[in-house]
Amino acid sequence: MRPAFYLELQSVIFKSGNGLESSPYSLEDALPTPTPTPTPEPTLTPTPTGYIVSLGCLSAADLLNTGDTVYDAYMNIHGVTNVSYRASYLSPDDLATTTVDSVTKTASFALVPNGTYVLTVKSDGYMIRDILLTVDGGNVPLGDKSLISGDVFPDGIIDGSDTETVFSTIGLAYGELGYIIDNDFNRDGIVDGTDSEIVFFNLGKDSSWYPNDGWPENGYYQ
Repeated sequence: MRPAFYLELQSVIFKSGNGLESSPYSLEDALPTPTPTPTPEPTLTPTPTGYIVSLGCLSAADLLNTGDTVYDAYMNIHGVTNVSYRASYLSPDDLATTTVDSVTKTASFALVPNGTYVLTVKSDGYMIRDILLTVDGGNVPLGDKSLISGDVFPDGIIDGSDTETVFSTIGLAYGELGYIIDNDFNRDGIVDGTDSEIVFFNLGKDSSWYPNDGWPENGYYQ
């Protein structure tokens, strides 16, 4: 049904002389002007800010693939080198964790915000390495951060307690009662002379043997 104003407009005509003269008003004059629909502004997604922190760790164990799936899984799990970072040396919680790739011997974190952190590299049977990390407007390549083997008790020093536990398991192999994988530094499935040589070679070393980790001479930042 046509609206009333339309019908009224159609009926408004004027006679003049020989015929009909149309109204001076047009149909367009009577129709409402449409209001344009505004185009919505695009929603902008904030771009995450942060930088890449990368390092190498040549001491990380190779991935074993002997064909014995149980043995390989056991050795590979215990041979993992973990990397994490936290807000400070005394902070109890890690902000992020990852593992060193067993092939490339590298690890990295993405989108690390500007700030100062403590980055920790650790693996069973190796001395923990704490690195002072500063991110300030750019990516941070830390270089190689390999670990020193022989710290069976992860107390930051290779001493008599470590040599004692290694000697107590000499000759024991994977699957035998008393075998301790943390004493098997080269992960060959047996604690033997090679492992005892390693712990003796590193006897007396502590975290000060890790160079270029950013710590001041008077100790750790808190």
